[in-house]
This record gives sequence, structure tokens and C-alpha cells, in this order.
Amino acid sequence: MNGTVNEEEGIYKVSHFWTCAELLPALPHVIKLREIFQLFVRPLGSNALDILKVSECLRAMGVHFKESKLKACLVQRLLQFPRVKPPTRVSFELVLSIYCELAKLDNMPSAAMMINGLRCCDLNGTGKLPYEQLRRMLTTVGERLNESEASALLDTMKDDSGNVNYVALMENLFCTDGEAAAKLQQSSIYLEALGKNACHMDMQKRDAFIKALRSLDFTNTGYVSPERMLDLLNRTGDSFSSAELVTLTRGMTNSKKQIDYRRFLRLIMNE
Repeated sequence: MNGTVNEEEGIYKVSHFWTCAELLPALPHVIKLREIFQLFVRPLGSNALDILKVSECLRAMGVHFKESKLKACLVQRLLQFPRVKPPTRVSFELVLSIYCELAKLDNMPSAAMMINGLRCCDLNGTGKLPYEQLRRMLTTVGERLNESEASALLDTMKDDSGNVNYVALMENLFCTDGEAAAKLQQSSIYLEALGKNACHMDMQKRDAFIKALRSLDFTNTGYVSPERMLDLLNRTGDSFSSAELVTLTRGMTNSKKQIDYRRFLRLIMNE
């Protein structure tokens, strides 16, 4: 197992054959995002998030989006599950894949841009605007807040005259995440290392599969016999025949008919 990590230079070299526990220390921003994910998971100790909490979780991760776009991303992924009824709970990897897609689309205006716009309404140059004027703006313009969200935000900032410092308000609402690019880069690397099917597969089973293959190949040749591979696959609860394994591993065997198990793992995680 080898890899190179140099965060200052933006160099992250990881292996497709690393377990999740081996990948995460190389990608510290992904660790932080996973910690945020776990804050929303109930019951404690579970590894899956209620789909009704996905929006709240993603906002806590720092990405901005329209609810309609989130719904489209979520439905697209849920329909890819190999079962008739989509799940009601989703994995960290699925949420992270949505995070990456939404982060690439994030075109939230800057606080400075919003402050300059509001200055047109601040005829006296006080840096403040009436509570009701800002409440109407927050609940009717752009990515709107609901009444309770707007009131909760403005109530904490209202002065004795019923005015709100709109500079502080916009800096609060449109704060810039200086680590956004690094978070997106590391998240993409993590998902690419796992494979595109990570959203719909049990990562604990994947990691157990990797560990079992390593133990079978104690001399680290990179190959395992078809018989051992078949036994290992069927031990996980799947049902593969010898003929199916031959078909799946065509082009992955050496002169001894042994299977290149790293290529095989990439196949099942990406096809």
C-alpha cells in the first residue's frame, strides 16, 4: 500500500485498493465532512442518514443550492439502487457525491455584491435598513427564507430603533468558505478512489473484501485463484457461478489463470 499526500501543493495520490479507513487520513477535509454528516445521523452509531435530513446536512457542510436542484440530484441517485423500492436512508458517500455536484454549481453571490446592492436603499448611508424591509426581501427575493427563518435571523440583529445592520447581515448570510476548493478536490478524489458505485454499495463489505483478498495473497502478487475468488464472493451473500466469474474476469488473468483482483475490484465498483 502506498500513496502521496501534499496538501500545500494540492497533490493527493491515493489507491483504489485502500479501505475507507486508509483513505480518510490522506484527505482531512473529507474527515471533517464525514463528522458533519454524523451529526445528523440518528440513531447514534448508525452509518445512514434519513433522506429528509440531507438538505440540512449539505447546508451544514457549506454548500449552497436550490432545493429543486437537490431534489433532482437525490432522485437521480435513489433510482439507481438495484431494488424496487428506493431506500429512505442514505450513506455518507451518496451525500458526498451530491455535495460535489452542487458545489460545482454553487454560484452564490458574494457578501460584497449584496451589500453594494442594498446601499442603494440606504439613502442616509447609515449601514442600516428597517427590519420589515429586510424581512420582506429575505422572504420574497432569490433563494428565499421562510417567515420563521427570517424572523429568527433578524431578531438577533435588530437595534432599539427597529433597524438592522445590513452589512453584518449579508456577511452572515453570504460568508465565503475559503476551504471550498480543497474540500471539493478531496471529496472528488475520495469518491473516485472508491468507484462510482460507492453511492449504492455497502462500504463495510467493500473494505472486508479488500482485507480478505490481502490475507489470501500474503506474498502480494496481486493475483488470486478463481476458486478462492468465487468462494470469497459467495461468502458475502452474493451468488456467482464459475461461468459468471469467467465472464466478469475476462482479460484480467495471468498465465496461471489467476485473477488480477485489483482490476476486478475496480470493475465491480465502477460498472
